[in-house]
Amino acid sequence: MKKVNVLSVMFSNMTLSETTNYLSNVLDEKGKEPFHIITANPEIVMQMNRDESFKKIEKKSGLITADGIGIIYGAKILGRKINERVTGVELLVELLKLCDRKHHSIYLLGADEDTNKELYEYVQLTYPNIKVTGRHNGYFDVKNDGEIVKDINDKKPDLLIMAMGSPRSHKWFDSRRLELQIKLTMDVGGGFDALTGKVKRAPMIVQKLNLEWAYRRLQNPSRAERQKDLYRFAGEVIKERFRSTKKYS
Repeated sequence: MKKVNVLSVMFSNMTLSETTNYLSNVLDEKGKEPFHIITANPEIVMQMNRDESFKKIEKKSGLITADGIGIIYGAKILGRKINERVTGVELLVELLKLCDRKHHSIYLLGADEDTNKELYEYVQLTYPNIKVTGRHNGYFDVKNDGEIVKDINDKKPDLLIMAMGSPRSHKWFDSRRLELQIKLTMDVGGGFDALTGKVKRAPMIVQKLNLEWAYRRLQNPSRAERQKDLYRFAGEVIKERFRSTKKYS
């Protein structure tokens, strides 16, 4: 698998279709350690690069996709190319279609109770061949999570879909990596909200203009502090580009 380095984070260069096919093979395999996907935008890259424990998790992950146009532009500025954005929501939809075609099972872990239940009902209605083996909201004490781990293992889902945000989902999974009897896991951030309609995605014209980040900012002004990492990311990319230009001049 070809990878592209953006600020020391190694991104997959597969398209959405290629990624789905790759993960289809992962789901068909047996007896391996859980495969961990991270869908990373500029905010998550900055989290990784200032949090040593998260950085170690990133290095162990099976696949990191470019969830955010900033990653595509950042790679381009650095003289590299990532072929296509692969967002968490888009990948989630493709994985659900895949699981429906191949009769794989899933477990839903995350969001609030109402949203979690709504997604459970949505999946059952929309993807009748998927067995939703279990579900639990994301509001639990990670230090007292034994019952949740037991429930997941008892129900043996192929795919564990998390929605507890970054880095919480990734750190929780890593702490239980050797215990969880699953094949594949990913965190989809606000994906549960998007699929249930609780939070609407930007209109298609806004998506095509790569301005979803601005749309989300207008929808949720509380994101302003988090989105400062967009500017920090841009600054770090420019500094790295300047250093590489100076080195080879």
